[in-house]
Amino acid sequence: MDHAREAAGDSGKIFAKEDLCLLNIVPGQSKRDAIAAYLGGRGIKFLANGLRPIFYLHYWLFPSQRFLLRSSINKQIGSASSKAKARAKPHSKAIPKIVWQTNYTNRVTLPIKASWLCNRLLSPGYDYKFHTTEMRKDFVEHHFPGETSRLYNRLTIGAAQADLWRLLVLYKYGGVYMDIDAHLVWPLNRIIPAESSALFLRYKDGAATNYFIASRPENPTIQVIISEVLDRIKHNKSNDVYTISGPAVFEYILGNIAHSWRFTKHTCLQGNFSNKFFQYIDKPAGHWINEQAHSLLIADTSNQKANHSK
Repeated sequence: MDHAREAAGDSGKIFAKEDLCLLNIVPGQSKRDAIAAYLGGRGIKFLANGLRPIFYLHYWLFPSQRFLLRSSINKQIGSASSKAKARAKPHSKAIPKIVWQTNYTNRVTLPIKASWLCNRLLSPGYDYKFHTTEMRKDFVEHHFPGETSRLYNRLTIGAAQADLWRLLVLYKYGGVYMDIDAHLVWPLNRIIPAESSALFLRYKDGAATNYFIASRPENPTIQVIISEVLDRIKHNKSNDVYTISGPAVFEYILGNIAHSWRFTKHTCLQGNFSNKFFQYIDKPAGHWINEQAHSLLIADTSNQKANHSK
């Protein structure tokens, strides 16, 4: 952890609640830019809410219609494009221009597609990489065989798998991760400083979140967060996704490591274009809160070991 603290020292500061000024200005950002980003976010939120009746009308007229999400480059989904690799030199502090997203399926409803379109319009010059559940598993088993893959496969809930996968893919290739229902409120090139090595989000009350993460490859801060998640899985410390792999881990680690951060409302928001109904329409009760209420988050391997030894 000390190594990560030293490496992150040039990219930010250890977060303290008193850093939040009354106007919620992002550290290192001008007041004008912060206000513009805030107004941009309000405008997009207003637009998204205005489109809700159209989304429901479309579903009523075409309940089975889905829209395809796929990577922007026709290459094997587990690898970054050659263009993006060229941008990210080995050991460079720059964050590669790749946007990563995942979902249980690549066939989505109109609101999710609208959120995707908003992100593409606000991230010009960025490659887009998408993984389904099966693609995430293949990625982890290929790039992180052994203990990491074994612990990943113990997770039984898709949201927890996605939590760990986003960290692993950012550690391997770098880029920007966003949840499937998240949307930018400001151009990504304006959000991420040219030489930034990582960027995290916080709510206005100071709480950390993980629905947006930007990082260069092999970032030591990301490595520390991965190690903590794996440790929590290994020791089965909870049956709660939020605690095992979600924002609680970020709160714990980032409270002790210097890092760059922005406010959510100046950067990226959730749930304006879409909602749980449209996101999980083809997977009833698929939200992680519903899943963990009826099943174990971490599979018990003791029976598997006993059977294997017979």
